[in-house]
Amino acid sequence: MRKILFLIPLLVICTITTNSYAITQEECDDATSQEECPAGCYWDRTGCKVCGLGTYTTKAGQTECAQCSHPTKGSWEWADESTGHTSDSCPWTTTCEYNEYWDISGIINGSNFGCEPCGEHYNSKQTNSYPISGAGIISTDGLQYLKGAVCVGKVYKLDLRRNTWFLPYQHKKAYVKFDEGFAANANSDDWDENYLPQSAVPGDRPIKSFKGYNSNENCNGIMFFAREESNGTIKAKFNENWNSLFNLTDSEENTKQLFMCWENLEVTINYLNPSGGTWKVDKYTMDDDTSDSYYQILQYGGPVPDGGMFSHYTCTYIDTTGAEKTCTKSTVTSETTDFVPDGTTVNLKPNFGDCPDGYWCQSGSKNPCPAGTTSAGGAASEENCYMVRGSNGTRFCDSNGCFFLPGLGNISFNPDAP
Repeated sequence: MRKILFLIPLLVICTITTNSYAITQEECDDATSQEECPAGCYWDRTGCKVCGLGTYTTKAGQTECAQCSHPTKGSWEWADESTGHTSDSCPWTTTCEYNEYWDISGIINGSNFGCEPCGEHYNSKQTNSYPISGAGIISTDGLQYLKGAVCVGKVYKLDLRRNTWFLPYQHKKAYVKFDEGFAANANSDDWDENYLPQSAVPGDRPIKSFKGYNSNENCNGIMFFAREESNGTIKAKFNENWNSLFNLTDSEENTKQLFMCWENLEVTINYLNPSGGTWKVDKYTMDDDTSDSYYQILQYGGPVPDGGMFSHYTCTYIDTTGAEKTCTKSTVTSETTDFVPDGTTVNLKPNFGDCPDGYWCQSGSKNPCPAGTTSAGGAASEENCYMVRGSNGTRFCDSNGCFFLPGLGNISFNPDAP
């Protein structure tokens, strides 16, 4: 991380104390001639005088005191000890307000110096003003007022949006501290410079692979965080610069908004036979984020045992380890229109029920029994249809009258028997 204190070796650092300014009016009075008037004093027609507040001389015999250096930015005042100086070292006190720091760059390059604002994405640690003493020479106790010690990056919330509406993940959040890093909470003492916290990183979906976080919900803008995977752990690595991230338009005050991005994976659908093997294979890519991109299960078209009808599929998928697991929707009917396969390889195994009463079923086709007959569940052919005999015999009627056919049990329907 950037640290402003790296500039310190360029400075002249000394400890300034109030008793280091020894030239007094009494010492100036000892001079009886201009040549004897020492540095820190000046000579005029009335004698040798001490340099006044905020001024100095550098050698004996000078007739005028020079103005000491002082800050040009921020408020300041000369200290009480600021008389009788022999160099440009007059002490003064400056006040840098809240959200400001002591700028030393002007001391180094000889331009203006003093208090500067921390910057757009920084806050000051100080809640009160503070003093700096010295005339362009920073004291060791003044290091605490430099930018790196006073100004810290502002903390912003990252609103991480799930832009794929069918995924079960909720929107996620994290926090970012300017020029320091990312954490799961705003008061963290440990900011990761390179990676989002794991709580903000979604795992792969069986049909989509997480790519990272983008500035645009269509994922065609800047990819601020890119997927990085190691030891089976998916991470989101920061791969932009701080200013580009913090210059994003706030979705709300102090909140930066980003969007999840996904890579679409091809799904293989295996339609299995009841006894094993596969009767049909479909391949599909979830390439959209709207409801019409869902995979629609087709009517079953494989073999059906006689006397039975297709009921539903049992859904399993193969995970990344090769193990077979149950889909989120474990059963899928032929009327299911919003089924998203829960794996990159999905197996749909058919399940069957009995042919309903009054029908006979063969090769997956349901047929009604002939008029006047019915059947019990599971009838496999028309021969399984029958007439029901009454308790006193089966009654037959026509325009000439009625009669009873005596006997017990149902009357079978067998059109091919003599």
